[in-house]
Amino acid sequence: MKKIIFSFSFLLLGLISVTSQSFGVKAGYHNLIVSVEVDVPTGSESDSDGMSGFYVGVFGEFKISDKFFIQPEIQYARVSEDEFEINSLILPLLAKYYVVDKLSLQAGPLFDLILDRTGNLNSFGMGLAFGAAYDITDEFFVSSHYSAGLTNRTDDAIFVPELGTSVDVTTKFDVFQIGIGYRFN
Repeated sequence: MKKIIFSFSFLLLGLISVTSQSFGVKAGYHNLIVSVEVDVPTGSESDSDGMSGFYVGVFGEFKISDKFFIQPEIQYARVSEDEFEINSLILPLLAKYYVVDKLSLQAGPLFDLILDRTGNLNSFGMGLAFGAAYDITDEFFVSSHYSAGLTNRTDDAIFVPELGTSVDVTTKFDVFQIGIGYRFN
C-alpha cells in the first residue's frame, strides 16, 4: 500500500507541475489531534491529545471558473511530543471558492500516510478537510485548514489482560494547519 501511495504522490507531483495553471509551495504549523475511544464492558471512555510540528508542501491550482478552483496538494508533516514522533505524507484534494476578492473557502478529502512504524495503528487514513485562505498579494497567501478524521486507525479489538477480555478501540486523527504560501503564476 505504501508503494502505491508513494507512486501516486510522485505522479500527482508531476501532474501538478506540468498541467496546473499555477503552482506553489506552502509551509506552516501542523497539529495532529489523536482521539481514542475505548468500549469496555462498563461503558465507553474517550480521550484526545495533540502533537505539534510543521508541514511543507507543494500545490497546484486548476481554474474551473473565475471564482472556482481545484487545488491538489502534497505535504510532508512532522509532529513530536517528548521523544515520540510521527512523520506523514498528506494529500489534500480541495475545492476552492472565492467568496470575495482575495478570500477563499476550501473543502475536500484529505488522505494521509504515516511513514513510521505504527504498531497497532493503520498507516493509511482519510479525513474531510475545510478551511480558508487569504491572498495577501497575487503570490503570497495565508491559509488555515482543519481535517476531521473519518478512518478508524485501529481495526482490531485489543486484548486487555486486566479485564480478561478484548475491547474495541476507535482511533481517529484530526489535523489543524495554519501556514503561508507562495504561488508561482
